[in-house]
Amino acid sequence: VAMKLTKETKRRIRGPWSKAIIIKLVGRTVGFSYLQSKLIQLWKPLDKMDCIDLTYGFFLVRFYSKEDLDNVIKKGP
Repeated sequence: VAMKLTKETKRRIRGPWSKAIIIKLVGRTVGFSYLQSKLIQLWKPLDKMDCIDLTYGFFLVRFYSKEDLDNVIKKGP
């Protein structure tokens, strides 16, 4: 079954994920809690930051502040 969505519906569905990135750990495996605390320590976000384990070493990090996302993308890890 194919469904057509309006542009507004697509925008509403994508909205919460517009300030998210997917990261991949390379070289070693770490626990989820350790990774989350390390990212907060390294990136020092000003607002809330959610981290979701996608398995196979991939994690989705969603920022609630555009500035926090921009700082991570521009300044790197």
